[in-house]
Amino acid sequence: MCDAIVEYPAQGYDALLGWIQLVRSDDNTSQGGAFEIDPLDILGDVPHPFCWIGLSPRLFDAPSRSPRRDLDWAAHSFLCVPDGSVAEGLEVHALLGFAWGFRIHKEEIHLVPPTQLGSTDWDQHVDILAARYPSWRFIGGFRED
Repeated sequence: MCDAIVEYPAQGYDALLGWIQLVRSDDNTSQGGAFEIDPLDILGDVPHPFCWIGLSPRLFDAPSRSPRRDLDWAAHSFLCVPDGSVAEGLEVHALLGFAWGFRIHKEEIHLVPPTQLGSTDWDQHVDILAARYPSWRFIGGFRED
């Protein structure tokens, strides 16, 4: 299970943050060959890349598979600042990231603890995100605020 709480010094609209999560899993479209966007399925197809968004948004995710067949599941989660406007152009600036995941083996779940990701890890996902969300610009590197 992953549960990340955010404290960010900005206020009002400037405090709006979002989590973007990409997943590589044996059961995704590429059969574990590539990272793919991990949307919150209950929302359906949304016009933005965030799985959670809000003021000090909380990222929550946990292993959820039935039946529990053997599976390797890895996530790259990035806390981002959405910026701009529809009229001027929408941008995403990553602030930080971490990797985490789980493995299911013989119906037992084994968590992979979080590890910090760097800005080069974010940069490896920018093209995937830009292709999926062409009305957004994904800025390389981590923003220093």
